[in-house]
Amino acid sequence: MKTLVKLQDDLYIPEDFAEDHRYFADAEGKKKYTGITTILGTLAKPMLIPWAARMASEYVASVWEAGRAYTAEEIATIVETAKGKHKKDKEKAGEHGTSQHALCEEYIKLCIQAKSLIGIGDAMLAGLWTNNDKSARMSLIAPFIMWAVENVKEFLFAERPVHSKSLFLAGTIDFGAVMKDGKRRIGDLKTGSGIYYEAILQCEAYQLLAEEEGDTKYDGSVIVRLGKDGTFQTQERERGEIDEDAFFGLLKAYRGSQTFIKPKK
Repeated sequence: MKTLVKLQDDLYIPEDFAEDHRYFADAEGKKKYTGITTILGTLAKPMLIPWAARMASEYVASVWEAGRAYTAEEIATIVETAKGKHKKDKEKAGEHGTSQHALCEEYIKLCIQAKSLIGIGDAMLAGLWTNNDKSARMSLIAPFIMWAVENVKEFLFAERPVHSKSLFLAGTIDFGAVMKDGKRRIGDLKTGSGIYYEAILQCEAYQLLAEEEGDTKYDGSVIVRLGKDGTFQTQERERGEIDEDAFFGLLKAYRGSQTFIKPKK
């Protein structure tokens, strides 16, 4: 078992948490919390099916040479590669998202340390984006910085693991903020092609967990999308019973599925 780091009396994470996002209730790692993203996996994602099919067909179209005679082995290789194309594209998108999350986390923590919202110029002077690799990606989070300066009064935290003993759930919040209108919001960063209801439910769960840990009640969430194509979107959502009920519905469905034993053939 990996070495676990104690965050609270009943919350432990692996020392390589950046690579291994698991949460435990004990130092021995025998009592594993269920992750929020695992619960959200119960939610159907019908758009992923045509997307995966499109990735496969586009790959075949890009490598197929009309009029050429292919061997059975060559065809099998093309088919096998096409079958896994969507997974490789998803992994590549995940790498992009990780880099953007890391830069936003650096920026948020810089603001917390400075006890004020910092603009792009001051962030660079403070040492953010000091190497060429970071500078090349700076433009992709510059919209986030401009949005923050205009809308956020103060950031509360970044990349914070939270848990609930009563629900036996855990997850990591991208950021918490007090907005200029005085509302307290849980923030989630997305780098995909759009903002979906799943993100709203994710933040709803995070609010419940953070409040169980003692946080002052949150007013809602804000989803921030930094698209890999340079697009930028935000969406705020006020707290409501409908989202809480929806999340608990998924939780019940997941817990129920864990009691099912597949019959033997």
